[in-house]
Amino acid sequence: MESPGREKRELPHQDVGPAAGRESPHPGGSRSRAPDDLFPNGSIVTDPEGTIRGANQAAATLLNSSVRSLVGRSICRFLVPEASAVFHAEVLPRLDSGQAHSWEAAFQPRGGTPIDVAVTLNVERDTACQQLGLRWLLHDITEWKRAEGALRFLVQAGQALAARVDYEVTLAAVARLALSSFAGCCGVYLTGKDDPLRQLILAHADPDTEVRLRELTRSRPLDLSAPIGVPKVLRTGKPERISEVTGPFLSRHADDAVHLGLLPDLGFRSYMVVPLRIRRRTWGAMTFCRKASRPPYGAEDLMVAEQVAWMAALTMENTRLYQETQENQRLAKAGLSQPSHRNRKRPSSL
Repeated sequence: MESPGREKRELPHQDVGPAAGRESPHPGGSRSRAPDDLFPNGSIVTDPEGTIRGANQAAATLLNSSVRSLVGRSICRFLVPEASAVFHAEVLPRLDSGQAHSWEAAFQPRGGTPIDVAVTLNVERDTACQQLGLRWLLHDITEWKRAEGALRFLVQAGQALAARVDYEVTLAAVARLALSSFAGCCGVYLTGKDDPLRQLILAHADPDTEVRLRELTRSRPLDLSAPIGVPKVLRTGKPERISEVTGPFLSRHADDAVHLGLLPDLGFRSYMVVPLRIRRRTWGAMTFCRKASRPPYGAEDLMVAEQVAWMAALTMENTRLYQETQENQRLAKAGLSQPSHRNRKRPSSL
C-alpha cells in the first residue's frame, strides 16, 4: 500500500470529475488518466518540464491530434516559437508565487493554421508544497481576436479619415493602422489624369522590408492588363480575395505578386484587394496581405476592408467637391466666374 505522500505525487496522472474512471495509455508503460472530458475547453496536465501526461478530448481536438498522440510529447511543440519563448522567459518564473497565471498564446495545431488561445496555468503541488506539474486550461479565441482586430482597424480608420487633412496623407496613415491588427502588409494605389496608376504606399511593419518592397515595385512596373491584383480590381470594380496563396500561384504571377507584397520569403499566405469606389467612380485600390502565422482572410474580413475602402473613397470625393467649391468661390471673387444662365445674352436670330 502506497503512502499518502506517494498518492499525492501521482496527482498529475489522475483525473478529477466525472471522467475520472477513464484511462489513457502512457508511452512509458505506465497509465495516466485524462483530465475531465466534460470540461468544455481544452485541459492538459504536464510535468514541470512541460511533457504532457494527460489531456481531454477538447484539447486533442483543439490541437488536431488524438489524446493518445499527445501524451508523452512536450507542449512546447504546439507553441509557436514566439509563444514558447514567452512561456520560458516570462511565465515560468512567475509560477513560483503559487498563483494561477493567464496569458494569450499562439498554438500550432498539427498540420493546421496557428490559433490564438487564452491560457490559464495552474501549478499542482504536494503536501510538502513541491511542484508536481502544471494544469493548462485552453480556450480558443481565434475568431474573437480576428473580429476584435478587424473592428479596431475599422474604428481607427474611420477616425483617421474623418480628420480634415490631405487625403493622401490620411490614406497612408490608414495603411499603417492596418498593420497593427488587420494585415502584415498594406498598400494604396491611386488613379489620376497624368498617371493612370501610382503607388501611394506599400506599408510593412518592418522598415527594412518596406524599403525592399518599394525598390522592387519601382523596378517592376505594374502591368495594367494583369489578370490578378490591383489591375483586375480597377477594371472590374469588384474586390478580390485569395485565402491561400500557393507556390505555383506566386511563380505564375511573380511580377504582379510583388506589388501585393507577396514575396515568397515573407511568408504571406492570404491577400485581398478592394476598390476605392464611390458613385460609379474608382479612385484606386487598397491591398491587404496576411502572414501564414495568422488565419487566412475570410468573408467578414473582406466586408471590413470594403467598408474602409468606401470611407476612403468618400473622403476623396468630398475633398474633390470641397476643392471645386473653393475654386469657384475664388473665381467669383475675382470676377472670373462664368455668367449665369439668366444673365447670358440670347443668340441673335438668323
